[in-house]
Amino acid sequence: MNKVFKNIARGFEKAQNYFNYLSRYSDTTGKRSSELNPFNLSRLTADWLGDITDINSILRSGTRARKRSREMARENPYCKKYLKMLEKNIIGPDGFTLRNKAGDFVKDENNKTFFQFDKLANQKIYEGFSEWSKLQFCTVTEDISFREACSLIIKTIATDGEILIRERKFYPNKFGYALQLIPCDYLDETYNAVTSNGTSILQGVELNKLGKPVAYWLKKETPSSLLYGSVMSGERFRVAAEDPVNGNLYHLFVKESPNQKRGIPWFVPGMIRIKMLDGYEEAVLVDARLNANRFF
Repeated sequence: MNKVFKNIARGFEKAQNYFNYLSRYSDTTGKRSSELNPFNLSRLTADWLGDITDINSILRSGTRARKRSREMARENPYCKKYLKMLEKNIIGPDGFTLRNKAGDFVKDENNKTFFQFDKLANQKIYEGFSEWSKLQFCTVTEDISFREACSLIIKTIATDGEILIRERKFYPNKFGYALQLIPCDYLDETYNAVTSNGTSILQGVELNKLGKPVAYWLKKETPSSLLYGSVMSGERFRVAAEDPVNGNLYHLFVKESPNQKRGIPWFVPGMIRIKMLDGYEEAVLVDARLNANRFF
């Protein structure tokens, strides 16, 4: 492990030396410039304020970004194509399959020990997993297969930035096990508190003193789940992250900061540019149609 850390440190040192070399010159004349140094405030960097705000503070307004991201995923052809590419290149046509390698160490006639696969057990496990992957067993809604669930998970993470997956043990099906896909709308991002047992709650995620998620506070209903004319009760309930009896709750998202507790939609970096491009294409098409209908 020490060798790994030394190699990482050596790589950082080389990268720092390279960037120092690049910042040494401002133009082809070889003159040194302090205006291009990001540590200094100059005429070129005066409007570059920067931001040292904690990422969790930025994610407090995640609902707005999530709404816009969902709209782009539905209506923008480029974003729709991107989601299709994620499904095709990550999940694939067959989805994730199981290759079990159960076996035991045995001795041959020369008293040499080797590992021998249990072909019968592996075949039975494979057949069981294949049957569980069907739509009537995989999820609690019993309407999508395991391959479709995986596709839905990756596309939801890209669009919403995160998703919750809850294990349902002792579920009333043949295998006594199913998955529940929970949209991140149920994770109450407005709930922030400090509990009496020493844990803290940040945007619906309960953390221990070391910052490890130990539970999640979910809403009983969301605006999209209510019938027309219904009123939200605002009630929430606690679900433990690790529950060996009833099943664990997994919060899936891509971390971009060590203390990040909520996910960021993958469309965020290019969201404004894509929106502007969409408006530009519409303006060009409208102008072309108007010019085509003119009479001279």
